Amino acid sequence: ERSDTGALVSVGTFNCDEQGVGKLHVLLDDLPYTEYRQLIITVEPTPDADPGPSAKWSLVGRFPNTKVAPEALSQVGGGAARPDVLPVTGGAHPSYGRIMLWVGAVALVVALSAIAWYWRREVTQ
Repeated sequence: ERSDTGALVSVGTFNCDEQGVGKLHVLLDDLPYTEYRQLIITVEPTPDADPGPSAKWSLVGRFPNTKVAPEALSQVGGGAARPDVLPVTGGAHPSYGRIMLWVGAVALVVALSAIAWYWRREVTQ
């Protein structure tokens, strides 16, 4: 949403795959150079005859109004303490690798135990 007119500006469309992952790479030379207040990702029908956004919002991000609250920009720029880590908003969790390592180790122990049990049973019979 443009801060000067309140108009919404479309920057493109994308589809998601079976896992729910969608990607949009945009390079817009004709995007109006102005301050924007928010980013809205909407769910649109296919085909979409209406050029405007639908009422089904998937994600909304609001940007600070630097004219009304200039301290918002200074806090983002370095005045405020930054978090050590950011929240996981997509993709694999940081501990996913460790979890898979443990799952693999447990599966290996179970498989070796089954082989040992089978081999021991064959030898004793």
